[in-house]
Amino acid sequence: MDVIIGELSTLLVYRHLFLQLREMALANPRVRDIPSVFWPYVGDTYAHYVAAAIRRQAKVDSDSISLAKLLRDIGREPAFILREPYVGAYVRGRANDAWLRSKAHEAFDRFAGTGGQQVDPTVLGADFAALEAATRVIEQFADKVVAHRDRRPPSAIPTYSELHVAVDVVFELACKYHVLLQHAAFMFPVAQWVGEDWKELFSTPWVRPRGGGVEQGVEADEA
Repeated sequence: MDVIIGELSTLLVYRHLFLQLREMALANPRVRDIPSVFWPYVGDTYAHYVAAAIRRQAKVDSDSISLAKLLRDIGREPAFILREPYVGAYVRGRANDAWLRSKAHEAFDRFAGTGGQQVDPTVLGADFAALEAATRVIEQFADKVVAHRDRRPPSAIPTYSELHVAVDVVFELACKYHVLLQHAAFMFPVAQWVGEDWKELFSTPWVRPRGGGVEQGVEADEA
């Protein structure tokens, strides 16, 4: 679970940076109106990264560490996670806290139904179907275009909107099952975590006039 959450947290950070970069560029005519191959490069690099990251979470191979594999494994052994052990782990050290115990039961109800004693395979099935629906087109694109070139083209090229919907679905499901396995909610305020400092590098010109230190430094390095 930690590996899955870690990868998805990085994905959220990169999405935030991409959207912020695009917003800055569109707000500045001096940048926005300059024809440049740089923007297709940024867009393609980002889209391919997201597609590959989503593909990893959709795979169910025996050696895969993925959200899809996790859901399938829990669905095959739903009795492995029972209500009372779950509640006990949730309130560890605070067994007499009635409010916390009630929150633990509410959390487990999301997986077992009200009063259910073990994870309901129907819930797992519905979540797996939602994951599959959100990632199907993107996984196919990643398989046929990003990971390698296939003679058969993908049925569709995902849009940025479709990529971002898939990211949201995968992350929401990962957070849901983080509660089941780690007995605690996972919160990741991306904008707060990233902050604004990363934009500082864009306040400094990247290219100096010819004969300046940048070109000389590059030539020195190459020599």
